[in-house]
Amino acid sequence: MNKYEALRALDLDETANEQDVRLAYYGIDKAISSQSFEDEGKVTTLVDNFKAYSLDARDFLLANGIDADGNDGMVDRVFRKKVKTEKLKVSAADDAWARLSGFDLLRGRLLSMRENELSKIRSCIVALVLCVVVSFITIRFLRATPRFVVEGVLLAIIIFASVVLTDAQKWSKIVKAHVTDIDDRVHALKEKLGIDDPDYVPPEQRVEGNAFTRFWGRVRAAFSRLAAKVRERRRRRGEARGADGASRGKRTAIAKAKGSGAGHEDITGATRAGAVADGKEDSDERQ
Repeated sequence: MNKYEALRALDLDETANEQDVRLAYYGIDKAISSQSFEDEGKVTTLVDNFKAYSLDARDFLLANGIDADGNDGMVDRVFRKKVKTEKLKVSAADDAWARLSGFDLLRGRLLSMRENELSKIRSCIVALVLCVVVSFITIRFLRATPRFVVEGVLLAIIIFASVVLTDAQKWSKIVKAHVTDIDDRVHALKEKLGIDDPDYVPPEQRVEGNAFTRFWGRVRAAFSRLAAKVRERRRRRGEARGADGASRGKRTAIAKAKGSGAGHEDITGATRAGAVADGKEDSDERQ
């Protein structure tokens, strides 16, 4: 390690002094201790290495001085023990700024790891899709013996890609949970320091899952809205048809009622006419 690597590890420039170096590592240590990284495999290893590298950077800068040359140097155990036993006096404002810087560095490391896991996920998905395509091609164009060989190779690739995909999804989810918690803590610190945080998303507005699951969620929501519109349109059509059927039934009933009334009037008229004719015949016979 040299001076420039040590300054880069603590996110400092060449104008920093010993107090800045101590505060930088103080913030990193507080940021790491605020999270629980026990028994998390890759994440625990990443955080332990990050903390050890930051500690080496701090001790190197304090032992050799900020203005030392950029050549490699070593830090003896006596100096490490002396620095460890020294108590750092930190004000409330310095504590908040140091934690903010430490959270930012830790978040960057975690996001780098998550990006690697997401890259694995994308590669595995591409591999699985290609295996399916090649499998269909072999079924269509190859004979039985070479086809069995190719299918065996594809099956081994599919199993390996599935294992890697499952593992990558697991670690990506774990890292995302830590990043989300860090974002909440950073937002609280910025509020304490009076700093605006326009990129912060409140918990109630967050969409869980990766980019694919968010995209699929939007697609499902769009289909749900479309299905709701179709159901509403069908309901309105049913109501319109029911109303039309009711009106038709009403018109039919009225027409039938009119028809029966007219027939009754015709029958009554014929009866009256017959009675008049019978009366005339009786009168003629009397005469």
